[in-house]
Amino acid sequence: MNARPLPDPRAYVAAQRLVNTIHMDGSPEKLDDSYTVLSFIEDLQELEEPPPSSILVVGCRLGYEMRHLRKQWPHAEVVGLDIVPQFIEQASKEGKAILADMHALPFSPHAFQWIFCSGTLEHAYDAPLVAREMLRVASRGIYVTADIEPFPSTNASHWTCTEDPKEWEALFSHPEWRILSSDLLDRSLHLILMRGAL
Repeated sequence: MNARPLPDPRAYVAAQRLVNTIHMDGSPEKLDDSYTVLSFIEDLQELEEPPPSSILVVGCRLGYEMRHLRKQWPHAEVVGLDIVPQFIEQASKEGKAILADMHALPFSPHAFQWIFCSGTLEHAYDAPLVAREMLRVASRGIYVTADIEPFPSTNASHWTCTEDPKEWEALFSHPEWRILSSDLLDRSLHLILMRGAL
């Protein structure tokens, strides 16, 4: 796994905010971005999981994933988090959204039953730290997707890259957690993790 050098955390924040504001027209980054959140909903139904009581969307962008989750589970607390202020301004129209850095999630341990994180982990300058933060904050499960791409990425806001899906999986290795599924779909790894023994 490779990551760009980080000369200054402020430079990282500035780069993320500059590059990602291109999506401020309200459109998803890719036409099929809603597919991931719909897959998450379907996967939880197939697992016969009870409706989640709370979900944290790490990297919520404009809130379109929050919208799907609130529609599916109207009684769940759905909270979005992103580092881009303009995203949070828009996402707040879909529910509670917080301006924060995923490297230091501003929540207590087990604060959310599920964490949903799609197309965001590769933006981390310290992906292992972000994975530990997710494992700390989630009480039941984590659904995460990450791009499989060579280093350096052609995307200016992608800090961490790997062409080996096992390296992404290894970030979430923890004795209290297990990987339920790991699927490679169109150069994107989809992981479902749950707390508890096999």
